[in-house]
Amino acid sequence: MLTHKNTNKKLQNKIFAYTEKESKLIESLNYKETLFKEIQHRVKNNIHLILGMLNLDREKAESELAKKTIESAIDRIQSMGIVQEYLFLNDSYKVIQTKEYLDTLVNHIFLSYGRQDGSIQVNYNITEALLSVDKAIPCGLILNELMINSFKHAFPENRKGKITVSFQKSDSGYFILEIADNGIGQKSEKSKSMAGMSLIQAFCLQLRGEIEIEKENGFLVRVRFFP
Repeated sequence: MLTHKNTNKKLQNKIFAYTEKESKLIESLNYKETLFKEIQHRVKNNIHLILGMLNLDREKAESELAKKTIESAIDRIQSMGIVQEYLFLNDSYKVIQTKEYLDTLVNHIFLSYGRQDGSIQVNYNITEALLSVDKAIPCGLILNELMINSFKHAFPENRKGKITVSFQKSDSGYFILEIADNGIGQKSEKSKSMAGMSLIQAFCLQLRGEIEIEKENGFLVRVRFFP
């Protein structure tokens, strides 16, 4: 009888210890979730603050070069801000749904840089897939850099044209991001935004991907990378 009571007591102690441990674990997870949301909220506020400061600097800038440099910085920060906004709204911090994210980014760029007369069309085909945040940010920045470059430089003197964006997954498992336009092309070194292309190559390195550039009948950049 005594042995039976001791066994029950030990079992009760183990159950209590397990329950207490589980309770502390849940409490820790809840704290981490709350902390993550607070950090996300602060990052969001800081991005808005930085954008506000840059917009003020742009208004005060005296030279066109300074204004364009600040505008480029604003564009890149907004692109990263879209990623952060997605993470905040979806309570996620690891993966991003590519279609929702890239659709949003394409539409944002079109609304910011597209012509009101509709003379520059944008066609896009983006597949449903999950992408890690580490891959999504440089991927979005490549898209941002190239689309804005096409809007600004590919169709001078109100020339009509088309920008095409594609994001697909191959049978071999790698992703293919492709941005193309049928504009005037980039024949010379001077017309080719060297700073912009250097950034694109740097983002491609972050993806551990390969980049192809075609300059015939417009301009095309194709980036291949594994998830």
